Amino acid sequence: VTFVQKFPTRIKSVFISSRGTVFVSTKGAVYRGSKVGGAFLKTLDLASPESWIRHNNAMTETPDGTLIMGEYGNVWNGSGWKNLAHLYFSSDDGATWDRSDFLIGQGANKHVHVVKYSRLFNKVFVADGDNKKKLWVSDGGDPFDPKNPGWKAVNRFHIQMGGHTSAVESDGKVLFGTD
Repeated sequence: VTFVQKFPTRIKSVFISSRGTVFVSTKGAVYRGSKVGGAFLKTLDLASPESWIRHNNAMTETPDGTLIMGEYGNVWNGSGWKNLAHLYFSSDDGATWDRSDFLIGQGANKHVHVVKYSRLFNKVFVADGDNKKKLWVSDGGDPFDPKNPGWKAVNRFHIQMGGHTSAVESDGKVLFGTD
């Protein structure tokens, strides 16, 4: 065991890209480092110091190397939930990130539960975690175009007391879990 780095808050998730870059999410930030060791540097400040990227559910990579992640958090601002339903895209292995507020523009009012690339469909699925809890799918396209993913709603709303909180692709099927 080799100590690599201490982070300012608890680690919330870890993701390793196809190029071997390691991403660590803590509250408020995402750090980028190499799996062969060395320092992790902050690559992104999230919209709130209390938000993060969910483990095993909210970061994915398309075949062309585009990284996509969704912000999660439960932050009450005194009169309502702080809207953290941001999607982040990187086409340079996480060195820089662009933010999309598409979900906010569609009425999502809280955060992102799932961001998952499906090899079976060659599309990206996104589930928001607001009061309606919609599931979205990109229009596909090769390579994935983060500036114009062509999001389409799969459902009008999910059950009111839950939403899709996980996704897995196995045996020719895409399965979504709910809380």
